[in-house]
Amino acid sequence: MAVWIFVLANLGFAEMTDQELERKALRIQTILEEHTLQEHGMLPMFVRASDYQLPTAKDYAGAYRHRHLHGKTEYLCEIERLYAGCGLDNIPRGGGGRSTRDLYMPSLMMELDPWRHQIWRPMMLGSWRNAKGSIQPDGTQLVSFSRSLGPHRTGRSAQWARGMVSAQRWFPNEPMAQTAHHILEDLDIDTFRFVMAPEEGKTLPPEWKVEGELIDHSSLVPWLLAYWEGRYYEYW
Repeated sequence: MAVWIFVLANLGFAEMTDQELERKALRIQTILEEHTLQEHGMLPMFVRASDYQLPTAKDYAGAYRHRHLHGKTEYLCEIERLYAGCGLDNIPRGGGGRSTRDLYMPSLMMELDPWRHQIWRPMMLGSWRNAKGSIQPDGTQLVSFSRSLGPHRTGRSAQWARGMVSAQRWFPNEPMAQTAHHILEDLDIDTFRFVMAPEEGKTLPPEWKVEGELIDHSSLVPWLLAYWEGRYYEYW
């Protein structure tokens, strides 16, 4: 909406109209529907950027086997984790700010379990405040989770964008949707990556190079979810 464009301009972000963002979303969704969606209806975590095909052993030649290639935790398990940790109405251990799920999941729980708003609200606010300063001008996020990798950028900032879009309704005075708009505007096919060098001119360690070249659906899919949920709430 026009008010977001005005605020984004004041924050120093580039401007993209609602119509331009919609065209971008349809372009990205077409790539998913026509090229990367598998016959069984599922999406692989990674595909090659050159031809949208699954990577082969040749692509991974010289790379180590990484722990992160073992799947994702289901949302149901996350809800169970939240409830198990909140038995005494305390913020569960491991929550309160470091993970994208500590923004998106509590936003859902505000509706599913409204009697514990005093738990869900601090979790969302802590997550938002920890994440917002790490979002880069190109829409990626600067993070560091591996000693072998060091600080790096990731396109999984789109997961934060999805959480920001969902949580905005609970914090109308926080610029969550504006920041999500910035992520959506600046991320694209060339930055839907699990890992990227922290800045131009630097390179990734050899064992991480392949992840810097493959399209990451854990970046692309949350981008689409964030966009369409934002459309539902009429943020753009």
